[in-house]
Amino acid sequence: MSKRILLVLLILFLCLPTKPVLAQGEQPPKPVYVVQSGDTLTSIALQFGVNPTDILNANNLPDGNQLYIGQNLFIPGLEGVSGILDTMPVAFGETLWSISQKYKTPVEILQKLNHITVPSELFAGYSLVIPLTETEPQTQFSQLALGQTNLEMSAALGLNPWLLALENDQSSPALTLPGSNLYHLFTPEATQTTAISPEIESISISPLPVIQGNTVVLRIKTKSPVHFEGTFVDHKLAFIPMENNEVAALQGIYAMKDPGLYPLQIKGTLENGAVIEFQQMIRIKTGVFPQDPPLIVPPETMDPAITQPENELVDNIVSTITETKYWDGTFVAPVDDPCIRSWYGDRRSYNGSDYIYFHTGLDYGVCKNLNIYAVAPGVVVYTGSLTVRGNMTVIDHGWGVYTAYLHQSEIKVSVGENVEAGQLIGLIGGTGRVNGPHLHLDVWVNGIQVDPEDWLARSYP
Repeated sequence: MSKRILLVLLILFLCLPTKPVLAQGEQPPKPVYVVQSGDTLTSIALQFGVNPTDILNANNLPDGNQLYIGQNLFIPGLEGVSGILDTMPVAFGETLWSISQKYKTPVEILQKLNHITVPSELFAGYSLVIPLTETEPQTQFSQLALGQTNLEMSAALGLNPWLLALENDQSSPALTLPGSNLYHLFTPEATQTTAISPEIESISISPLPVIQGNTVVLRIKTKSPVHFEGTFVDHKLAFIPMENNEVAALQGIYAMKDPGLYPLQIKGTLENGAVIEFQQMIRIKTGVFPQDPPLIVPPETMDPAITQPENELVDNIVSTITETKYWDGTFVAPVDDPCIRSWYGDRRSYNGSDYIYFHTGLDYGVCKNLNIYAVAPGVVVYTGSLTVRGNMTVIDHGWGVYTAYLHQSEIKVSVGENVEAGQLIGLIGGTGRVNGPHLHLDVWVNGIQVDPEDWLARSYP
């Protein structure tokens, strides 16, 4: 072995970090949990699977009534765990492995702290307990390109190749395979990627948690053009191209969808034919929807022979995905005095039925005048009279987003007409299945009716 090689190895060895040795009898730092709002001794004990009495004894507390927000509690019985036990939501695209690499915590410790038995079911939005040091280094992924060596990547990023290998659980730089994703300390020379694929720079789903009746937005940014497709809660996602190799998909969540975990599946095809596939569980939570008083309506408006064809007609109208996005920002109120008489999602009983129905939109009463306005720019795609919905107008706002205006006395726009937010499109009436004059406003997102108040308060995407 030449003197030059020996010198390089000596320099690399000297760059390796040294691990401090505990003095004889010195104990490693105990894991500490910071008490949060709403915590109780019982809830903390259940979260970490320890006995409440053991927590009291470890912290010299006479009882659980002395807890306060911000208090540091030693958690006994967590062998091999140290640092501050913080709670963080799992981002879409993260796995136990990627979180383990990011925070330098063994997967086994993460599983133990969070009582995880099946790592593949770690869902986006999961409140994961992670042991943190006082100063967590900022880290990122980088891809080892085809034909590139660990040494070449390390030189380009200004990193030690042996440290880069060890940080990724590899005993030698020579074991790093081309195409590998490697975690390392943040460096401005590196291009950020995700644990899913080196081609994906970022991926997100919001808002989390997903709640019945909400709209969720999935955004993916890639290094080069990628054609994406996917499914969520039995619906095919509609990915719309944006700027700088970014795509977005909007999906409504059915107001009566059973709460639980559902897979979000994504498949991306690169221009060279390579395929990226990823699946992660997403939790749907129950919304807060009270029961309306029982309603008595004309029997024919509940007859499946009438309601089913009408529903199919509307479903066909709102199923088309227009890639042009006509709106920008939040929607505006459809009336001059937005007095709401009935809210989205309220559970309903018709003519003595069980509460198996829900209110699909917002009902506005006649509180100032009869004027109805478009809530956002778009194209009118339907006007007509139906048994249940009465005189109805449907506007396409692009990206699979539609609004419908029901029970009108007069329609003032025509199919194919372009409308602007705030433009007069009709008058409030009492046509269709009603117990009095009002405007019913529906918002559809990729085939699902969602809460219009959400679109009136929040800008999508």
